[in-house]
Amino acid sequence: MNRTLEEELKMVAKLNPRRITSDGYYVISNRERMRLTKMQIQAARRYFHDSTIASNVLIHSHQKSNTSNKNRNSKKYRLQRSHSYDNRRVRLPKFITLPVLTAIGVVLITSTSLMPEFISSAEEKYTISIENDIPESKSVEESVVILPNDVDVLENNLVATSPTSAATTLSEKEVERREYIQSLCDIYQVNFDTIYNKLVEVTNNFEGEEYKSGHIAGVTCKGMDVYTTDEEALLLYFVRCAKQLPGRLHLDASSLKGARAYESGVDYAAMISRFSNILGCDRCLIYAIAQTETSWESELFREANNPAGLKLGDSWWRFDTKEEGFIELMLEIKKYNSKGAYSIKEIGAIHAPVEDGNAGWIPNVTAIYNYAKENEEQIFGDVKVEKPNVY
Repeated sequence: MNRTLEEELKMVAKLNPRRITSDGYYVISNRERMRLTKMQIQAARRYFHDSTIASNVLIHSHQKSNTSNKNRNSKKYRLQRSHSYDNRRVRLPKFITLPVLTAIGVVLITSTSLMPEFISSAEEKYTISIENDIPESKSVEESVVILPNDVDVLENNLVATSPTSAATTLSEKEVERREYIQSLCDIYQVNFDTIYNKLVEVTNNFEGEEYKSGHIAGVTCKGMDVYTTDEEALLLYFVRCAKQLPGRLHLDASSLKGARAYESGVDYAAMISRFSNILGCDRCLIYAIAQTETSWESELFREANNPAGLKLGDSWWRFDTKEEGFIELMLEIKKYNSKGAYSIKEIGAIHAPVEDGNAGWIPNVTAIYNYAKENEEQIFGDVKVEKPNVY
């Protein structure tokens, strides 16, 4: 059954926007979730006035509802005539003679000569848009007015701001980059404005030669400087470094507070697939290790979002989101790779030594890994696109 955007609005009004994941799922319970359609996501963004809902789901203009297009193309002002007409002759009063009409004409011509100046003055103050009914900004220093009743206007009027520049309209690539950085800030629970403004500063608004060559000064991971040709990976490393080592990037830890509320959801395979793809990891290996360590329901995983018994010093590492935990596991495996450990046996010898009571770790990970490889498309739902190792 085809539903209109208005019908979807009535449905999403009953939802809790905090339960909508970045990948477009609505979390009903710990074991139950529902995938939202693109029209439902569009309706949620419109109803809750938040264009970052389901930030990983891109809705292109040709996929938008017919409702907004219909409203845009419809004529808002119609002249209606009476159905009855008076065909009788019009007679002027007797006192309106030819000299009187001449005098009236002279007055009208004189007053009309003053109209252009008045109209010009009015046009400078106001611009009326009959087509979209949207007021234009009088200067770049004023904030852009976005009407929540028009999804097209909401998505096409995103504005980039920085401490040193006035507001400018973003390109499609800049919008995608901004949304991706927002999703990373959600995952690491850090303030978006602080992160974005710092990135603009240190990358010369993403146009600096060093940034384009795959490096941001001060960004490290596991004690190594980060160099990568993949922009998504570089931005991820920056946000992680900003949270864990803010001093390296000349950030005050207190300025990172104030992240918006976010819930990870329960599609662990999708999370693993997404960030394995960005970081150049074997998603089947990450999936096998996490399932062996947690069975997706261990207390450490549920309460601390720790998918693999990772430690920070002598304590269990607590992560703000499930994605943050999975990413740290991937980076831990990449650290083992840098030391020459690639096979499950070699990784197990470092990560889960047999002498520490982990006799079943290698055989269990191997079994799940083989199963995941044989059923990769079924588990992850797509065909993986390989990316190069990023550091």
